[in-house]
Amino acid sequence: MEVFKYCKSKGLHAKFSERFDAKYDLLVENKKVDVKTRCGKVPLSPSFFLNVQAEHASSDKDVIIFCYLNETNGDIQVLGGLTLSEFLTKAKLKRLGDTEPNGFAYHCDTFVIHPSQLKPIEEVV
Repeated sequence: MEVFKYCKSKGLHAKFSERFDAKYDLLVENKKVDVKTRCGKVPLSPSFFLNVQAEHASSDKDVIIFCYLNETNGDIQVLGGLTLSEFLTKAKLKRLGDTEPNGFAYHCDTFVIHPSQLKPIEEVV
């Protein structure tokens, strides 16, 4: 809902997907947009990364937009997005079983990207 409201506030034509089983959430300027939300109990930290399961980074969408939900206070930040092709170029693929220095282990193939690599929504739709 936040991405929809953001797009409308910027004068972009946006509507929700007409099918609940579509592989995207919104149509924005006639582009299929998949919204991914990272949740946490603390404010977004510069050390946080955004994750997308590899199977969800598929060609049935044009754009991926990211949000962050602070579960403690309910704040939602629209972070930005990338076209699917840009995302696949910029994101790093972590394989099932790969681990991070903090001990986190990936449970499936996952694309990982830092929020600083995202573009404003207006630039990708």
